[in-house]
Amino acid sequence: FNYAGYAWSKHPDAYVSAWQRVATIFRQAGASNVAFVWCANFPSVDYPGGLATIDRYYPGDAYVDWVGMDCYDISDWERNFTRMVSGFYQEYCAQKDKPMFICEMGASDTLANDPAVNKNWPVSQDAMNKARWLRDALNDIATKYPMIKGVTYWNDSVHGGGYALTGAWSWGGKTDNQWARYYLSNARYLPCVRSYGASPAPSLSP
Repeated sequence: FNYAGYAWSKHPDAYVSAWQRVATIFRQAGASNVAFVWCANFPSVDYPGGLATIDRYYPGDAYVDWVGMDCYDISDWERNFTRMVSGFYQEYCAQKDKPMFICEMGASDTLANDPAVNKNWPVSQDAMNKARWLRDALNDIATKYPMIKGVTYWNDSVHGGGYALTGAWSWGGKTDNQWARYYLSNARYLPCVRSYGASPAPSLSP
């Protein structure tokens, strides 16, 4: 909702009104199998006043079941996962007692030759290593953020960016895809993508 490329990102009042209207329609219709996930885009959170700014888009606790964030390991974003999510997690997940979903996450393998990749990581092959970033990010989720209950990895080899888990990058004895499988096999996550019937009943509890 806060990505500048989307028209609705410029109209927080209209966005909140539309969200509340849709949520109300679903609930009045008895659609208890639907969860509403309010998802922020990281760069717009990461500047002075960022959390206060996105709060203008928050529809209210009664209209939000999950909170979420998109986090990518790309050159002009902060490349440390905890640096990305910690403030948002505390403000919208822990304090509001909402489960959190990493709605999009991806680590790129196209940054090894980017001399300006990030001010906080040394420019080296290790720092550009997507397997290391994935290991660190997924380990942070497992050890620091118990209310993160879902992760969607952008495993895309079609649209560029180098996000696909190919096994070509390794760190600490495992490849990128092996680290993903290792951490995402945790019992806190669904073991597979499930196909539900007409009336699924997902749990909203953290």
